[in-house]
Amino acid sequence: MKTLSRQPGPALTVLLAMTLLQGGMTTAMADAQQNDEANRTLTIELKNTITLEARLGGCEAKLALEYLQKGDQAEVEIEVNNTECAASYGDFTVHVRYRHDSGEMHTAEFPETWSRDDGQPVRLSRLYPIGDDVDLIRVRSRGLSCTCGVMAADEVEP
Repeated sequence: MKTLSRQPGPALTVLLAMTLLQGGMTTAMADAQQNDEANRTLTIELKNTITLEARLGGCEAKLALEYLQKGDQAEVEIEVNNTECAASYGDFTVHVRYRHDSGEMHTAEFPETWSRDDGQPVRLSRLYPIGDDVDLIRVRSRGLSCTCGVMAADEVEP
């Protein structure tokens, strides 16, 4: 905190605008007041707020997909891996896009979970229904999450 003394004058309060400082926001406030000794005191106080993004217990998993159409189903091979922790678990959504003979496009979503107790990649094989008289366009994943540790018993799907 800095204090400056000046000659007498009216009381003055100044609020400085928010200032961007190294990825955070800094609030600066200057307060000038008349005191008994006929000196004006200027007090400048700087406060810095920094927002940090943290993954508490999190990890960065990678997911690979291979897919093909088998009649009225999409066969999907999935591999989930991360190099940050051996025991880990998470979830994601598989989006299957297909086109009917009429030309109408549809996307079906299928929620999935994964877990592992060792450092080996998780491999999943799935058959998703897409219906008759359709062409499989693509399969993608969204919302992959990863948490280090063992999945609690109440989180395991039956």
